[in-house]
Amino acid sequence: MKKSLRILSLLLVLVMLVSMVACTNTKPTTPSNDPQATDSQEPITLTIGLVQKANVESYDDNELTKWLEEQTGYNIEFMLLSSDHAEAITQLTAMMAGGEKLPDILYGINGTQKMLPEWGSDGYLIDLTPYLEDKEASATFWERWAEVPEDDAATIMAQAKDATTGEQYAMPYYSTGYSNRTSTQCYINTAWLKAVGKEMPTNYEELVDVLKAFKTGDPNGNGKADELPMVGGVGLYRANIIQWLLNNWTYVNDSSIDATYFFGVEDGKVYYPQVTEEYREALRNIRQLVEDGLLSTMTWTVSQTSELLKLVTPTDGEAIAGVVGMHASVHIAADSPLMYEYQPLAPFNYAPVTEPIYRLSACITSDCENPDAAFDLLDFMYTEECSWRMNSGVPDVDWEFQTNADGVLGRVQINGDAYSGQTRQTWSFMDSTIINSAEPPYAKLVPAEADKTWKNHRQDLLNKHTALYMEVGAKNNPDEVLYLPSYNAEEVAENGDIETNLKTYIETTRAEFLNGTLNIETDWDKYIKEFYAIGADILLENAQDAYDRSK
Repeated sequence: MKKSLRILSLLLVLVMLVSMVACTNTKPTTPSNDPQATDSQEPITLTIGLVQKANVESYDDNELTKWLEEQTGYNIEFMLLSSDHAEAITQLTAMMAGGEKLPDILYGINGTQKMLPEWGSDGYLIDLTPYLEDKEASATFWERWAEVPEDDAATIMAQAKDATTGEQYAMPYYSTGYSNRTSTQCYINTAWLKAVGKEMPTNYEELVDVLKAFKTGDPNGNGKADELPMVGGVGLYRANIIQWLLNNWTYVNDSSIDATYFFGVEDGKVYYPQVTEEYREALRNIRQLVEDGLLSTMTWTVSQTSELLKLVTPTDGEAIAGVVGMHASVHIAADSPLMYEYQPLAPFNYAPVTEPIYRLSACITSDCENPDAAFDLLDFMYTEECSWRMNSGVPDVDWEFQTNADGVLGRVQINGDAYSGQTRQTWSFMDSTIINSAEPPYAKLVPAEADKTWKNHRQDLLNKHTALYMEVGAKNNPDEVLYLPSYNAEEVAENGDIETNLKTYIETTRAEFLNGTLNIETDWDKYIKEFYAIGADILLENAQDAYDRSK
């Protein structure tokens, strides 16, 4: 009898212990937003690895981080990598090779897309396909993904999958940001046009005529021969005037600040524009501009935004630049009267665009102990409110909806720092969301009865430039365009450093041809030979295969 009672007592104790364990589970698989949730539940901590942006003062004490934690119930920590994206990739590769624990999520690291096949096949990333096939777990993503144009959606999702296994290791970021699709921007000083008695040029010949007048006609009226008829910055954001000029002869888009698009496509055949006779003819004409003093060699030496600012809107109020490759919101000084003299100059032939802005760099690593929670966080980031908090900051604090003079509802940035300055409002990039800023109500606009301020004029210039640029592109650009080929792991290994070396070679030799270090006539054959010696034929063959797979 006593033995039976002891057994019964032990059983009761075991039941109580099991019950206590069940009641104190501290690792929920999904966040609890229920205000009735017990205080004993500790939130899951997710670590995000991202590049450290200099303009973000803190990621922990940050409005976006706080809001995400409040909305999801997760605790978010950060592993900050180098601000240089290539160096960040190197850091991650070293961590993998050394067996170090990776962050739960990799986020916003440019270059990740190229590494996906290798990292995925080596087991460092998890396949997200099961989550995406679970329409409940990925409901937010698919709801927002329906907003992406059908052709873009098909292209992106095809590139997101490993060409060999069909696995998908990253979530896409997609933006319909209108002005961001222009590879380079070009503006002309209209006060100078009036001073020399010229009209807005509509073709290359008229442009050359205008540049000659700018050089000799003292358009800034200071009695000095200090005018730069044309200038840009080949290494500055959207300021590469050389690419703008090249496209009078051939469609070439290899100098985008966002990515290098080496290839052209014609009738399904991938080719290099940089070895064609059209490209050679373009170099001849641009070289002549340099020889005649119409294109400033400072185009290759200005390396900082501040340097170009001094050329476009100098503090003494005397404009010295006529036609300028620049980004209107970056390369004109705030509140300078000279900024109102510049107007967009539309391309004359081709208007190369960057691809629909997307990246594949939001990944969950195999070291993540709570992949369900990690995917849940990424899926939540696709909510419309999160998208705009990531892009522009806190609604009604950093940005708001207003109606412009035409009665169009759009988005007006109140706090510019939240979008592009020193901030604790955002992470300063978006990589697991969808941003639709091309059309109302989210298009950035100049509000009704706006003051004549720099902020409003800047947006007006960007809108005008983009409309002109995209109109030319829609009319003249090739029907087939290859952006970033989706290589499989074997092709990635074959390509190796070819892309980087080829990019450097193209940029270096282009500058040498245009500045006279290389002779376009006598050094051309040598240039072609060395071009392919880098391994361009291997890259071309792999690009053709990747392009064929995408069809």
